Amino acid sequence: MGTRSPTIVNGWNFLQCNLGRSQIATLELPELFPNNKPDVYLVQEPYLRKGEIYGLPNNWKIITAPLGKTLIAISNGTIGVHTKHVSKHIAAAELTNTNKDKVTIVSVYFPPSVSKEQAASELEEVLIKVGTNRILIGGDVNVRSLLWSPELDDHRTHDEGGPLIDLILKYNLLVLNDPVSLPTFESRQGSSWIDVILASLSIHDKVDNWKVVLSGSSDHNYITFSRANSYIPSNQAISHLSRRRLSKLGDLIMHTFANAENEIRNINSKSELENWVNKITEVINSALFKAQPKTHRILRVPWWDSELETQRKKTRALRARYNRCKNQSERLNRRIIYKKNESIYKRMLKSKSRACFEKLCLQITKTNPFGLPYKLATKKTKRQVILHEVIDQNGIKTTSLNDTIEAIIQSLFPKENRADENSEHRKVREIVLNYETEIFDPDFTKSEIMAVIKQFSKRKAPGLDNISIEMIEAIHKKCPEVLTVIYNKCLDLGHFPNSWKVATLVPA
Repeated sequence: MGTRSPTIVNGWNFLQCNLGRSQIATLELPELFPNNKPDVYLVQEPYLRKGEIYGLPNNWKIITAPLGKTLIAISNGTIGVHTKHVSKHIAAAELTNTNKDKVTIVSVYFPPSVSKEQAASELEEVLIKVGTNRILIGGDVNVRSLLWSPELDDHRTHDEGGPLIDLILKYNLLVLNDPVSLPTFESRQGSSWIDVILASLSIHDKVDNWKVVLSGSSDHNYITFSRANSYIPSNQAISHLSRRRLSKLGDLIMHTFANAENEIRNINSKSELENWVNKITEVINSALFKAQPKTHRILRVPWWDSELETQRKKTRALRARYNRCKNQSERLNRRIIYKKNESIYKRMLKSKSRACFEKLCLQITKTNPFGLPYKLATKKTKRQVILHEVIDQNGIKTTSLNDTIEAIIQSLFPKENRADENSEHRKVREIVLNYETEIFDPDFTKSEIMAVIKQFSKRKAPGLDNISIEMIEAIHKKCPEVLTVIYNKCLDLGHFPNSWKVATLVPA
């Protein structure tokens, strides 16, 4: 895969992995691929502590099946998540990017104890529920087939005519696996290809860079791939510009709209005003897109260091050499060397993470005994909010993230009902609607607008239009006529542009 960062415009990076209930594999998961962090993780058999997922960052959005057999984890905060289905062996969620582009992700884990018929039946139930138009399915199915593995002797029988293959053909799903890839499962008993990625036809052409990569702490190797999006930059990526870039932005607006003052003054309709506001917003966003840095700072856990990274790479290399060795006597020696280094790596990881956490607890509790350690112990830490389906006003279950949000908003902020108004309400409404006056407010002045701009706090995150107070100030300094004329035209037409009314609800 390339060196693309998760928030770059091209799309999302995916990782499919079975962690084999390993604490080390779960703890190191956020540190894998430091230069190319996955946005979405399809995980089977994570490490559990007291029946709960342990070792994954709190700021990830996680949809997990009961008993923690499989989960979907989203590390990219710009991705909208809506839970579609959760059962013992399957977790499904609808993901939405900032361009409202949707795709359904399904993570499955069918242990060897589950019959092929039951596995196919459970998966078909989910496909009927969530649909197969735009879907990606990944997981450990514990089934071997020539569709995703080479023709080799294996303790599992071929499943060419089995229930899972019939299901794939029935719903026109396409297999993304490369049959000549590295095995997805390797142990001292042998290797096999049992981890599978499936996609609908509409998604298949957008998926690329599929490959199997060696894992260090799990019997399963990992699968990475990417999916292309039409993706606009996130607010976090372009919240603040340097003084030089702010000055360049002001110059761009000044030159682009050098002759716009008279055109804006001649606007006679609200629709024309809306078009002008949208045009200026598009020019600013285009400039911000070009100014967006090519790479982004990668947040790492504080206890991860170069010593751990070196030992992880060494352990993974020794494991690969051990698995490739065919000579039995040499294979035994290589296994001993690999296991010794694996033990060193596990001990290092546990001790470093524990020591770092204890140091953090001591530092925090000195100033606030009811801080983070107390919240962790009492399970009061803030979790990422993930929306599930709800019942709307018509008694129907919502099927998408937008429908769920709309249903919640309608419940919290119901529209007014004139039939419920009393005489006092109607009297106030009539006064407001029929208000007329011949006294008009004076036009805004350039200095008045600048004074208002300076009252706002700087370095705050922008709104949905990506335009911050610093940008508005820079533009007004370079070309005060543009904003002044637009604001006065809004006053003249008695219209507040629709794009300025759009807001976002942030869960508490």
